Parts: sequence; structure tokens; C-alpha cells
Amino acid sequence: MTDKQADYCLKEQKKAFNPMWAEDAQLRQLERIQDRLNTQIENGSIGKDQDRGR
Repeated sequence: MTDKQADYCLKEQKKAFNPMWAEDAQLRQLERIQDRLNTQIENGSIGKDQDRGR
């Protein structure tokens, strides 16, 4: 078993024993995605892409 696999197993065990931990991780991930989207919107990259598609 590689270190990566061991880490993954450990994570899965934590999730199994602590559902709140998994929810917390999902929330953090959503926040990161939202931050990235907000940054793209502020930079205007999303709007430009959509205009080009038409």
C-alpha cells in the first residue's frame, strides 16, 4: 500500500466515524469553488467566454 492509498484509507475512516468531518470538507470545497467563480466573474473572464461562444 502506498502512502497515498494509506492517506485515502485514513480519510475514508475519518468520514465513516465522523460524518460532520465529511460535511465540513464538502463545505470548504464549495467555498473554494465559489471563490474561484467570483474571481473569474470579477476579472470578466466568464462573460468574455460566453460572448465568444455565440
